[in-house]
Amino acid sequence: MVLAAVARVGGMVTEIDIDSDDFLLGEFGMRIPVVISPDGSVIAEGAINDRVNARNLQKALKRIG
Repeated sequence: MVLAAVARVGGMVTEIDIDSDDFLLGEFGMRIPVVISPDGSVIAEGAINDRVNARNLQKALKRIG
């Protein structure tokens, strides 16, 4: 769902396994999934076992694109 929303606006996704990085796990562990823009700002986030809303994500991506 997140990948499809990014693809629809011509974006690129880099998947990062935060379990392998203590800093990222501490920062985002309870907020997964997290979508971060190229400038480092959080575009969308979920919570454990929650999902990012694809329609809202697509709108956010269009605003920064």
